[in-house]
Order: sequence, then C-alpha cells, then structure tokens
Amino acid sequence: VNLEVLVMSHMNFEPELPESISELKKLRTLCMERCKLGDMQRVGKLTNLLVLSLRGSFVKKLPNDIGELSKLRLLDLNDCTFSKVPPIPASVLRRLENLEGLYLLNTKGLGSIVEKKIDDDDSGKSENEDIKLSRLKAFEIKVSEIKQMPVDGRSLQNVDKFIVRIGKDINLDINLSLTNVLKCYWRALHVCRALYMCDYVIVTEELEKNGLGVLLNKADLLSIISPEYCENLVPQLNREGFRDLKCLLIEESTLTCIVK
Repeated sequence: VNLEVLVMSHMNFEPELPESISELKKLRTLCMERCKLGDMQRVGKLTNLLVLSLRGSFVKKLPNDIGELSKLRLLDLNDCTFSKVPPIPASVLRRLENLEGLYLLNTKGLGSIVEKKIDDDDSGKSENEDIKLSRLKAFEIKVSEIKQMPVDGRSLQNVDKFIVRIGKDINLDINLSLTNVLKCYWRALHVCRALYMCDYVIVTEELEKNGLGVLLNKADLLSIISPEYCENLVPQLNREGFRDLKCLLIEESTLTCIVK
C-alpha cells in the first residue's frame, strides 16, 4: 500500500485501532479528528509519519509507542480530551526530537503531563527538564499553572509562533471580545505570538526558569488578567522590555505603573 495521507473524522476506534492501520508503512500524515480513540499502540508502527493530528478527539492516553515516531514534525492535540493520567508520558515527548509543531490548546486532562519526580534523593527535579525539543517552531498550550509546561526555555528558543495561556479562567473569546474594533485590530497586526496570564503571581525569576522569559521577549500580544503583586509591569515581567510587543491587554488589575 502506497498511501501517504489518511484523514478520518467523527469515527469510533474503541477499544483499539484496526490492525490494518499498522500496514500503512509509507503513511506520512495521519489525521483522526473528532474521533473516539482507544488503544493507539499501532500508530507507533508508522515510523515514516511526519504529521499526527488527533484534534478534538477523545483519547485515553498516548502510548509510549508514539515515541518511536522519530521523524514526526507535527503533533496536534488541540481540543482533545484525555481520560487517563498522565495523558502524554514525558518519555514520549523526550524522544520526539524532530518535532517542529506541538499543539496542546484546550486539551482537557493535560494538567499532570509534567509531575514532579519522586526520587529517593528527593531532588524535586521536574520531568520536563530533560525534554529538549530544539527544533520546535510552533507551540500552543493552555495550562492552569506554569509548572505544567511540558517544555522548558531551551525548547522555546527557536519558536516563531505561539499561543500560551496560563491560568484557570483564561478564555480567548472573552479576552478578545472587548470590542469589534479590538478584534479587527488584532487580526490586522497579524499577531502570531500571544501570551495570556490570569491570576498569576508575577515573579521574574520563575518566569525565566520555566521558559516564559523566552516567550515574553518574543510576544507581540500580551494579556494580563488580575495579576497578583504586580505594581511595576515591565521590570517585573521582563527586565529587557518588550521590543516586539504590539498589543497589551490589562484587566482587573491594581497596577500602578507600566514602566517606572
């Protein structure tokens, strides 16, 4: 079979994917969007896969076999719902060294992707400290806490496009529905590097440690809602300033000064 692209949607693959899918050795793009997906181990046999999209699907978890996809360039899990924890083992991300696009926006059940290791030495080392996706160019994610970021600053150095939302109540539609004029303005600016932070205690050292310092340097849209303990915005967020920032949204803030 010489099939290179397979797109399926609104299908039920429970309790497991059909055995025949592992025979598609030349497959380069596999999209199973808005599907119900059971055991996905057979996807690990598709070693020529470049693109894997499960957007909007109900997924139990990604098996360790996904780590065998060493050629994978794009992994799209936007709007997915995972039922098992952790949804994506750190060992899987660690092996996808050629990944250029990672999409985890509005992914339900994502919270425990990066849990603290419980080691004998109690080092407190985070699972994501060993995940180095140096080829990453596009990144989208929504997490409730910064420590849930699956990659660190080293993996974000070459990112050109990103949407990162941090906070429990962040909703892009609400944030950008202030006025129709603002939405049109946002599109006109061709914003492609957006960072949203809600109910966040702003500590410069923590931002830099978890990779957000890299994103703050690149952001062209920054939205801050109810920041805690933030009096002087620029030095607390980014000591170097915001050279690429085009749009700044501030809501429910006790901010006294943007630049002091």
